[in-house]
Amino acid sequence: AKAVDGVIVQPGGQFDLNGHVGERTTDKGYVPAPQIFEGEIVDAVGGGVSQFATTLFNSMFFGCYEDIEHKAHSRYFSRYPEGREATVSWGGPELIFKNDTDALLIIKTAFTSRSITVKMFGNTNGRECTAGLGDRYGYRDPQIEFEADDSIPPGTEVQDRAGGRGWSIDFFRYVAYDDGREETQSWTHRYLPTPTIVLKHPCDLDDAPTPCLIKIPDVVGMKPGKATATLQTWTFEVVKETVPVTDESQDGRVISQSPGAGLGHARGATVTIQVGEFTEEPGDPGADLL
Repeated sequence: AKAVDGVIVQPGGQFDLNGHVGERTTDKGYVPAPQIFEGEIVDAVGGGVSQFATTLFNSMFFGCYEDIEHKAHSRYFSRYPEGREATVSWGGPELIFKNDTDALLIIKTAFTSRSITVKMFGNTNGRECTAGLGDRYGYRDPQIEFEADDSIPPGTEVQDRAGGRGWSIDFFRYVAYDDGREETQSWTHRYLPTPTIVLKHPCDLDDAPTPCLIKIPDVVGMKPGKATATLQTWTFEVVKETVPVTDESQDGRVISQSPGAGLGHARGATVTIQVGEFTEEPGDPGADLL
């Protein structure tokens, strides 16, 4: 917003947001924020500038200036007007519009911690613009994408995020001229579906490494039934041994396991658990005499 505040666009001239602001870098004060990169939402320096781009585009839209180039987000975000939005990134997409009037155009911006404002001052010769939106059509169902998570037991799947359908939408700009003429301009945008994200153990993915090792869970302190079920859930075979213990709190509990927790082993590896069986220590034969 600071970089654009006070920009003057000459009559017949164009304003190119990327061309004016330049690459967003940390040296210029930009910080990492979410952006869409190859279909994924990731943090990148300069991410988040689409909030400003969308505000600038709407100011241009209702100011009746000529749209040269813009692109909506590939996926729908409810915080933006459907269809009537713009995203930018260094190297493209671009946001470019033309001052198709005989008067200077001055762009002023303002911001708070929670808002962006863009104002345009000029003379559009009495043109007034309003917006219209068509119905959604061409729905597309979301695909399922699998992501690795080694906290998920092998052979199981956990839905992390529900997907959403994609669709196409037409939006319109109705231009009313002071001589009574009217014009309808239209754009079409196609939103991609948001995929359903399902988590699986890395060994269950198609590109799993060979051999693929599974971390042995920690079952020390569990009762043997729960310990056995836990290890079997993680594909391990269980051998149980009973060992005497003098600590009553260890009676009927797993006191050790081999191999230890956290070590990686192949599916079906054997884990030996030792279960405590409380045994009282022999009494002191001279105790009664003391």
